[in-house]
Amino acid sequence: MFDFSGDEVDNIPDGMGLWLGKTDNESNISQELWMFSSGGIYYISDKTQPRYVPENLPSYDQAKEIAENFIQNIVVHGLAPSQVQIKFASVNPGGWTARGNENIVLYLSVRFELGFNGLRIMGPGGKVSVLVGDNGAVVGFIGFWRDVVQDSNASVTVTPDGALEDLKAGLRNVDATVENIALGYYSTSIIERQVNLQPAYVFQLLENQSRTMLVEAVSANSENPDVTPPKL
Repeated sequence: MFDFSGDEVDNIPDGMGLWLGKTDNESNISQELWMFSSGGIYYISDKTQPRYVPENLPSYDQAKEIAENFIQNIVVHGLAPSQVQIKFASVNPGGWTARGNENIVLYLSVRFELGFNGLRIMGPGGKVSVLVGDNGAVVGFIGFWRDVVQDSNASVTVTPDGALEDLKAGLRNVDATVENIALGYYSTSIIERQVNLQPAYVFQLLENQSRTMLVEAVSANSENPDVTPPKL
């Protein structure tokens, strides 16, 4: 899965985890593996770069099967959060390169969604993708997730309409269109410290450019103020 034994090893700055790197002397292909103290994993190979044009990309169905097997291997080896559900979401073309008048897909990105207690985990700390390249090889992996431990249930006490009103109150004199609203747990970047996963409404807004806004789904004046959300 990740073969970096005996290769260059270093600590990620600020105590965030471990970095490992290797270069094959014959092919001159480099690989990097980042193991974050939050539980996240990032792996990338030079074979995602435009200078390596694939000759035999798998079909979407084949890429999905390869990616699901890879995720299962991650789980079996205890490298995935034990209480987080991982669900297939989509297969999309990955990087592109141009050859004459032709655009060539470099790899297929198989995306997965994370869930916890029936709600989706969203945000920078809720992204999982397996990058499948030439001949079905896994050329990259993005496992931006956290270890989550159930403490007690957090009750959603704010309605979608209430969340929208809170959003409008915070965006006075701003002309924006709400493209999408979803209820879930919002996880910040895996390099940031986050103690609790708090239920939130995630709004996708369109102004001059698309941006994401959060509104807490648990009111400070809730009838159950002692509820503690899951701890990370």
